[in-house]
Amino acid sequence: MLMLASVPFILIACVPQSIAEKNLDYRKVAFVEIFSQLLYYAVAIPLAWLGNGVWALVAGFWLSQLALALGYFASVRYVPRWYFSTGDLKHMLSYGFSQALSVWVYHLRSLTPAFLLLPIAGKEAAGYFALANRLLTILSFAYETVNRLAVPTFSRVQDSTQRLLRAITEAIQMQVLIVGVTFIGFGTIAPLLMPIVLGDKWNTGYLLFVYSILGIRVIFASIFSIQGWALVVKKRNWLVFGANASGAVALIALGYIASYFFNQKNYLIAFCISDILSYIPVFVIQHYGVRKHLGKVDYRIAFLWTMAVISGMLALFTAWWLFLVAIALLMHPASLKQIGELYQAIKASFSKRDAPSGLSGSPKQE
Repeated sequence: MLMLASVPFILIACVPQSIAEKNLDYRKVAFVEIFSQLLYYAVAIPLAWLGNGVWALVAGFWLSQLALALGYFASVRYVPRWYFSTGDLKHMLSYGFSQALSVWVYHLRSLTPAFLLLPIAGKEAAGYFALANRLLTILSFAYETVNRLAVPTFSRVQDSTQRLLRAITEAIQMQVLIVGVTFIGFGTIAPLLMPIVLGDKWNTGYLLFVYSILGIRVIFASIFSIQGWALVVKKRNWLVFGANASGAVALIALGYIASYFFNQKNYLIAFCISDILSYIPVFVIQHYGVRKHLGKVDYRIAFLWTMAVISGMLALFTAWWLFLVAIALLMHPASLKQIGELYQAIKASFSKRDAPSGLSGSPKQE
């Protein structure tokens, strides 16, 4: 109940946060969120050491959310005032409901470990899945960053189809490259690090196996999320809803089918593979939508880097020479050229603080 009571503060903070993100003022966003996180740890850890148990986390969370809300309001100097417009309200509710519904149906996927994996494979398998998934969530900071940049950036260039398609292409490339390299880098040191951190109760090799398969799923999801945000900006929310719904239904169906062909010991791996395969209908629907409503996205470099990342992730638990395949794909002339172009684009965006776009083109153009 106390956690539920914090929801109004979380929602109120979204308003000034959206103002900062719309202006691409991510320095303020970073300052407020880092301060909030530091406050959480500064409160929760000492209280936990003093023996307050779960209430240490609750107190830390509450204070961090209050700091987040107050920090956003102060940083953007936003003062609410009374305003009412029937037309604006109707548009906001219509657009907001369809967009929120697409997110809700996507998060049906997060229920499958509790309703499928836990009863079929047991609590140990669910634990390995949860820990591997948590590690990937922590490491996929670039995934969250690019997603948060996508909506305001795409909104600014949505009237130019060519610039929007270029922004989509580069956002996908950035996600695959940065997230993939981060996953592989952690995977190479995990066999040395994880036994120290987790102790003997966890099978590090098995955990790394699950981590690698789920990491491939995150790479695919990063591609589809960019497509989805582009369609949301172009007000194709119901198309995104259909794609997300098809993915959720596919995961549930594949998970149940796998339970008839795999025993309890092997079901976790089968479930992880089902998770990857469930993104196929999502990709088909969103690709069709982008192609129809926006145009043709260039996937060539993203595909090259995806193959490199998959090779690197598989190398973590199979053959070491797959690392050489990953390096060879990343060292391809077309790959090196695009890495250089992305670096120059990012460098140009940081050279001028008020540049409206950090994904595509020069500050003056975007």
